[in-house]
Amino acid sequence: MVVDFETIYKENETKIFCFLMRLCANYNLAEELTQKTLYKAFLHIDEFKGKCQISTWLCQIAKNEYFHYLRDEKKFDHINIYDSDKFYEKSNDDDIQGTVEKKEQVCAIINVLKIMESPYRDVFIEKVLMELNYREIARIHDKSDSWARVTYFRAKTKLKERIKGYED
Repeated sequence: MVVDFETIYKENETKIFCFLMRLCANYNLAEELTQKTLYKAFLHIDEFKGKCQISTWLCQIAKNEYFHYLRDEKKFDHINIYDSDKFYEKSNDDDIQGTVEKKEQVCAIINVLKIMESPYRDVFIEKVLMELNYREIARIHDKSDSWARVTYFRAKTKLKERIKGYED
């Protein structure tokens, strides 16, 4: 299979960057990880099987690069996603307590996701952060659409149970 990587790069660089910005809320880090992702994809393009869209495959690589960064830098306790509109709406000064509570909820979710086992963690991240549909998730894992739905539902259930235990 002949691949025009320059076209892949141009068509997906912004998507990957935006995805990474949602994960880390750090412009410089997202920029660096985008380049690492595309470099790794270039080196391993022959491993792309075509079971999903190329952008989905690239976002998987980006997610893995981000987790490697967190593990290597031991930054799990300092994940800064509070500025992301994906996790909460910014509130005005009158609702400072609501903002603090939402930040605490995000921290609880992050702490639970760090220890949640695969494939639940992966499917949850793919559905919520990567905004993939069930068909795309199923293709990534080489499973059925119903498997993706059930796994996502179970991930949400586990997350709720563990967060409740975390807050107690």
